Amino acid sequence: MINTTDIHVMVDLETLSNDTRNGVVLALGAVAFQIQTPILEPLPGEYEFSTSGNRFFLPIEIAGQRKYGLTTEPETVNWWFGSDDRCRIIATYLASIYARPINDVFEMFENWVMAEAALVEPTQEKKIYMWSHGVTYDCVHLAEKWPKIMGASFNTVCPFRQMRDTRTLYAVYEMKYGWKPYPQWAKKDHPMKHHPLYDAYVQAVAVQIAINGLLAPTSNWALVYGYMLMCRMNVTWLWW
Repeated sequence: MINTTDIHVMVDLETLSNDTRNGVVLALGAVAFQIQTPILEPLPGEYEFSTSGNRFFLPIEIAGQRKYGLTTEPETVNWWFGSDDRCRIIATYLASIYARPINDVFEMFENWVMAEAALVEPTQEKKIYMWSHGVTYDCVHLAEKWPKIMGASFNTVCPFRQMRDTRTLYAVYEMKYGWKPYPQWAKKDHPMKHHPLYDAYVQAVAVQIAINGLLAPTSNWALVYGYMLMCRMNVTWLWW
């Protein structure tokens, strides 16, 4: 059963290594949402640095991560510098005056999550469900790095039973409807792609579309058609 008071958090990390335990993190972005409350396409100003409201985004200082044993990976570094758009985004992170030490960013992220949990009605059980795009990446990076950097289990932020995976959900939705649940404004060549807030926004909307679409009775074609209009009708590409 979907509880409409539950808070869902879509988290997206950009890194300089795919090593979930020891890889350097460039930036952390997240969007808090509820399943039944529509998320509109973000405006340019909504990609700014934020630690309040329904979005979180901060770049992370690289040098200070060495003391935690975090390292870069040549293949990932080369990938970032392999296109003009990715170069522009990574340059923004590296030059940002808003970049903070990783322990400070993690602490601010935890405080932000707790603040979002506090928005749940006091009479309701406060549940945070944390999503990432795939079972082996963003949430795993946080869960494996958290004890090393924060000296505590990531379960204090989000219990492991409440972590969720987008790819499995999208695959089930695609089996039912024949296409992926991405919103129409999510373009393969969007200039903000691989910005953690843009990616988090796209995945959050896709989760809303997928869950509502899967809960819709197939006999209610008017409702199903409404979800169809929210999605790309002719998806010929994979998100990545």
